[in-house]
Amino acid sequence: MQNKKKSLFRSYNLHKASLLLITIINLCSCKYYTKNWCLPEVGTLLWVTETLTDTAIKLAVTKTLETSTIIIAQVSWSPNDRNFFDNAEWYHSLATDHGKSFMLNVDWLENDRSTTRGGWSFQNEQIRQTFYTDIHKLVEKYHPDYLTLGIEVNYYALTNADGYREFVKCFNQIKASLKKQNPKLKIGLSFQLQLLYGIHSDWAQNRSLPALDAVVENLDYIGVSLYQDVQISKIPSLLYSLNYLDSLATNYRKPIGITETGISSKTFNDKQRADYINAIYQKFTDLDLKFLIWGSIIDNPKNENWQNEIGLLYSNGTEKPEFKIWQTRNLKIIR
Repeated sequence: MQNKKKSLFRSYNLHKASLLLITIINLCSCKYYTKNWCLPEVGTLLWVTETLTDTAIKLAVTKTLETSTIIIAQVSWSPNDRNFFDNAEWYHSLATDHGKSFMLNVDWLENDRSTTRGGWSFQNEQIRQTFYTDIHKLVEKYHPDYLTLGIEVNYYALTNADGYREFVKCFNQIKASLKKQNPKLKIGLSFQLQLLYGIHSDWAQNRSLPALDAVVENLDYIGVSLYQDVQISKIPSLLYSLNYLDSLATNYRKPIGITETGISSKTFNDKQRADYINAIYQKFTDLDLKFLIWGSIIDNPKNENWQNEIGLLYSNGTEKPEFKIWQTRNLKIIR
């Protein structure tokens, strides 16, 4: 009987030790896979210009750091502009100094998405080679956790189909090369959601899903941008376009993240903006999206168009009414 008790005691302790080991492995795995979306990423683009006061810039930076898991450098790229390399440095320092993940987004389209920055095409072999070399230099210098090699690229697919086909080939080559150096690096592209599904107020409501289909199998993540200000007006519901996030998640078995979103105080009232934030965070949770990045933490003082007024802070640094909702939602995720 005594031997039996000892045997049971040893088995019990062995079981406890096994459970402890499994727990440790799981915890380590979660830490290891944090960059693989064991935990979601939330944040905001941080656009600061010389038109903002020092006080407003400090407030924007502080509130970004307090409410984000990730810092994003969204840099413009052109073969004739070398500033893109230095433009990423400040954002990378913020991420490193404050223990945040780092996302590097490369935007080679004009702001109005009508063409590339400078009118060049990926059909040009020299352009492709320059892009290939520059991206490798950026990654070698800044070691991002996430790399978005094109912003809202479905616009380019509509304006230059041949150029887009060559870009996809270039993307595949760059991704294969970078993955050999760092298999953990997550590499994707961003697509404008309303443009994908033909509910964009411009562009003749053309659907552009073929642009996604052409490259989706080689994406580590599908980045999505969506702005309620470009949703066609004949749709009765402000939140209608969010339903297409469900369609995207159902039809494409890939990790999906919102790379930028927003709703302007130029077009929408306080209640509408608050409703939108609550709704998009609900989608974020329901669909297990991998990141949710707001389009700008602060307004641009110029106030020339709706894009300048999608911030969560007014240009003087004062909080908009919806800021508290956004802050609370993010802090619940972070903690």
